[in-house]
Formats: sequence, C-alpha cells, structure tokens
Amino acid sequence: MKTLTLTTLLLVNRCIPCIGASGETPSLEYPCQLVAISNPDNDCWTGMDRNGIYPVPVVPEQWLVGTPPSDKSGVTLPTDHWVDLGFCGPIGDGPGPDIIMTEQGRMGEQALILVGDGQHCPYPIGIAKADTTGDQAATEIGIDLSGLTLPFAPTTIRVVSLGLGGASPGFDVGSVRARIVPSQIPLAAYAHPPDKAADFKKVEDFESSDLAWQFHEGWEAVASVSRRPDHPVYEGCQSMAMNFKVYLNIHTGLIHVFDTGQDWKVSGAKVLELAFQGRQGNPEMARPYLRLSDGRASATVYYDGNPNAITDPQWHIWRIPLRTFSELDLSQIRSLVLGVFGDPNGPPWPVEGVVYFDSIALSMEQCDQAQCRRTDLNCDCHVDHRDLGQIAGCWLGSSRRTLSVQEPNRAVAWYRFEGNTDDSIGSAHGQIEGLACFAEGRIGQALSLSGMQGPGIAPDHMRITNVRSLFQQIKMGLTIAFWQLGKDSTHWIDTLVCSDFEYGKTDPAIHIALGCWDRPGQYQWSCGNPWTIENSLCGNHKDTTEWAGRWNHWTFVKDQRSGRMDVFLNGSLYASRQGLPSDLTGTITELTIGTGWYGYYDGLIDELQIYDYPLCQAEAAYLATDGSGILDIPLGIRADINEDDRIDWQDFALMAQDWLAGPVTY
Repeated sequence: MKTLTLTTLLLVNRCIPCIGASGETPSLEYPCQLVAISNPDNDCWTGMDRNGIYPVPVVPEQWLVGTPPSDKSGVTLPTDHWVDLGFCGPIGDGPGPDIIMTEQGRMGEQALILVGDGQHCPYPIGIAKADTTGDQAATEIGIDLSGLTLPFAPTTIRVVSLGLGGASPGFDVGSVRARIVPSQIPLAAYAHPPDKAADFKKVEDFESSDLAWQFHEGWEAVASVSRRPDHPVYEGCQSMAMNFKVYLNIHTGLIHVFDTGQDWKVSGAKVLELAFQGRQGNPEMARPYLRLSDGRASATVYYDGNPNAITDPQWHIWRIPLRTFSELDLSQIRSLVLGVFGDPNGPPWPVEGVVYFDSIALSMEQCDQAQCRRTDLNCDCHVDHRDLGQIAGCWLGSSRRTLSVQEPNRAVAWYRFEGNTDDSIGSAHGQIEGLACFAEGRIGQALSLSGMQGPGIAPDHMRITNVRSLFQQIKMGLTIAFWQLGKDSTHWIDTLVCSDFEYGKTDPAIHIALGCWDRPGQYQWSCGNPWTIENSLCGNHKDTTEWAGRWNHWTFVKDQRSGRMDVFLNGSLYASRQGLPSDLTGTITELTIGTGWYGYYDGLIDELQIYDYPLCQAEAAYLATDGSGILDIPLGIRADINEDDRIDWQDFALMAQDWLAGPVTY
C-alpha cells in the first residue's frame, strides 16, 4: 500500500481528533452518505461492476456509500468530476493510515483530496496517486494524518479527479475508508452549494438492466431499456421505453411493485415528478397516466399539460403535487403504475405507439429555473414576501449604476499580458508553464488558461519566482485586483492566485479561489501566515446572473494592521470580515497565477495588479470602471424583472401582479 504521510502543518484553533480516552484504536469506516456530487458533463456515471467489467452504468451512492459491491467495483471520475463523501463522525488520527482509498488500476491516475466539515471551505490535504506499473490491479493509497492540525473537525472527504492516465477517462474510485474517532465538540451541519441531490429523492432512474416493471393492465405494454444512441435519455445512461397498444377508454400500463412500503412523507417532499417523451405517429388518443397504491386504496392522475405531448419527440416534465394523493397513506406506497389511457374524445386510430419514461423522483416544492416566473426570484413556485425581501435588498444594494471613484496610488506590480508575462512597472516578471497562451482580453490581450494537464505536463499557469523583495515592502496591507472571464470549474472553487505551498507541510499565505462559471460555487480569499479560518474569507457565490458569461473585475483586499478583509466585485462590496493582523514579510517566495492549492483555473485573466496598501471601495470602483465611475455591464440580476438595467417601482409592480395571481399550479 502506498502511504501519503502528512507532516505537521502550521495551523491553529483546533487539533484533529485523536484516539479516545479508553485507548482503543478506532476502526476505519466506509462513508455513510453521499453529501454532494459534481458531474459537469451531465452525462451518465460509469465504472466497474462487481466483476470488474468496464464500462457499465453505476450509481455512485450505491457503489461508494457503505461496503462496496466488491473489491473490483469502482466509480470512474473523469477529470473535473468529484464526490463528497460524508462519515458518521469526525475523522481522526490513529496508528497507521487514517484514510485508505483504492483506485482501480495502476496507470498513474491522480486526484486532489480535501477534507471538510460542511460549514467551512474544504481543506486540501494532498494528491492521491495511483501506481504506474501499467496493470489493472487496484492501488491502495493510505493517508496518515499524524501531526496534522486542522481548524475544524473533518467529517467529509472530497475526491476531485485530475485524471492524467488510465484506459478509463479518470480516477477510478473503488472505496474510501476513514478512521472515525469520538468527538468532544458539536459537528457542523453540511452546507454546500446548491445541488439537485439535496432537493430530490430518487424513486426510479431506470439505470438497471434488471427492470422491475411488468405488464399490469390493458391491451398490451412491453418495457425495455437500452443504451443505443437512438434510444432517448433524459438523465443518466438509460430510460424505459414502453411499447403499447391502446384503445378508447382503455388503460394500458406497467406496474412497479416495491419490495417494502415506501415512505414518501419522511423526506418532506411536496412533488412527484418524472420525465416522459412521445414519438411522432403515436396514437393521439393516448394520454399518460400514473397510479399509486398503498395496498389499501389507489389513486390515478392524468397528464393535463401539452395535449400533443404524446406525439412530441421532446422530453416533458410532469410534476404532480403529493397532495393529489391525499386519500393514500404516503408512508406506505406499495406500487406505481405508468401507462396511457385511450381518451374517448380522441381519434380511434392508430392504436400502437411507444412512450419513454425517465427519472422519477420526489422533490421539494420547487420550480425549474428555466420555467419559474420571472418574479419568483427564489423559484419556489410562490411569489411572496421572500421575493419581496430579495427585490428590496437588491434595490438598496445594486441599483446604482454610477459609482463614486478615487484613483488609487501606483501599483507595485502590474501584469498587462500583452503577449508576455512581464511586470510592466517593476521587475517581478513571470514565466509561462504548461500550455498557457494569450487571447483577446478585456483590454488588449489576456492570459488564457485552459487547465489542460497530462502526464508530464503541468497545468497552465504563470509562475512569478522573484517576489520575495516585492512582498518585503508590503507592510500596511495587500490588494490584488484583476479582470476575469471563467469557462469551467473543477469543483466549484478553483485557484486563480496562490503563493508557494506544499501539501501537508506549508499552506499558502495568499490564496484566491472562485467557483462561478457554470453555477454558483464558492469563493475564498485567504491572506495571512499561518493559515487560519480567521484569515480566510470564504462563502457561497450568489446568483449566476451576477457574473456568468462576461468579464468581471475582482478586488481582494487585506488590511494587515487591522485584519479587515474585503472582496469587491465590479466595484461594489461583495463580502467582508474582520480577520487577524498579519505580516507577510519573509513568507512568500513565489506567486502562481492559474493553479494552486485548490487545483487549476480554466478561463482568462487580464490586467492583474498588486498594491502595497488596502484599497477602499472608491478605488476598487475606479479599477472596475476604468476610472469613469460608470459601470458599463448589465445589471444582470433576477430582481431586474423587466430587464431595463435598474430596479425600481416597475419591477415591484410586476411582482405585485404575480403575487395576487397566486402560486403556480402543476
């Protein structure tokens, strides 16, 4: 077994939990839940089955939570994909490795490993590397936490695939175990960026080749699944096709009988939803229906949406409020029927057709972002006081388009990226590593970073090695400002600027990370030595409309005397906290742009400037508006309901109109 030893880290606040007072050695346990998961390609999860056959569709929660199906099974994490595994207790130190994971194959695959507690940004502890002997035997990787000190009691392990080898495209996780120790402190609750898994409970995803659906009633109904390219799929790898024959006033359907009664009340779900797709040439009289039974009574509902859905080769989402089944005991659902009904008002011919079903799930009462009303700012199917609060806050905080500006003092370093990585006003020049290049930027050219990495090829980045003298003169405070346009996100939080570090030995004194490219992730601004939570400003990004698909100006500020930390987005205060006074003298020997502690960045960076004092908001606004004070980007937030680049009484009037109209009905 390969062992990754982590030597003492210069951290404070709270030591990692140790062996209990009884002297017993805590055992290594498998995860008890899947906290979060990221599939940026939105394709199906594949991996190895219990016999090691690859590729096959897999369900990460079933493969990685609890004991795995076998020592040959695994989940393939392509590059940028990750899983966050939760454990039923704090992870601590004991004799030997404290975290043991297996990677199926010995082709040099790599993954970034982070621990977390669900409250703070995850903490990187190292890179897991598979053996490179080239055979398909599993690599067992051990991580020893001896001497490691953390600012929180970790209860999660995040595995972020870096790829870099193997016949399958990524890091093939076979299993993850961790040493669970007694806790003397309350554990933090999980709080991650929004994820569909948090609001949805799967009922049927049709990913298994062993279909549980059988003919139940009517003329004829045959179920099948397939991974053929011509077999439509809404989500995952497979859907279920129902070939049917139907006639007027006849129900034709399939039934799924559950082995035990399903409790649909315990999750607090409000809606049963599923996806279905018709086909041209289907009988126009065929109307989808769904029936539930608790073993005592049954209730049937009919699709009342698009009347042409059965002949439309597009996916339709059918949402059914659970209150529709008020006469049933929703804590004891015994069976579910899907089928089509021959509407007596429709034409009697043809009688044969096929309909596809996919992704049956229980969900909270929530609308699709793409379908909810413009005035429903939190997209909960209601226009109410919560939306009013959001629009009022945005009016007060974001409606100004003219900002007060003040020209800042001279920067101590300025990287314009006009075909080079030179410091245009100093001597702290950078050098390109990896495949970084230059592209059209916000002003002239910009540094283009693809995040591409392969065996023997470093991630795209710019490295500045002669910054010791630069940071020696920074006594009052530090400001780092730049323009940024992101393309993709590794794990909702990617490193853009990072000082020197070594996993398990020294943490970066400076770290800037963002995660706001395709969905709201997290941001982190850390400045101080040693690294502490008090010297780290970390939180969740807000709405994608704040920054998605355009150039944005970020300014990160630390007053080293008072400890105050600020983040400005496009000249306005985005986040702040009271940190600790810090001295960076002698702690920074190099600076990296585009990769670092949290992994690489994929996108553009332009006009990066470093100042030796803490800029105020007016100075940040000067940089964001090129000195004009006029913010020339769209307001771009949901509260601008009529999209006229300001929030005013017209937006309130539109919200009031929908408020009076009442909630969305399904």
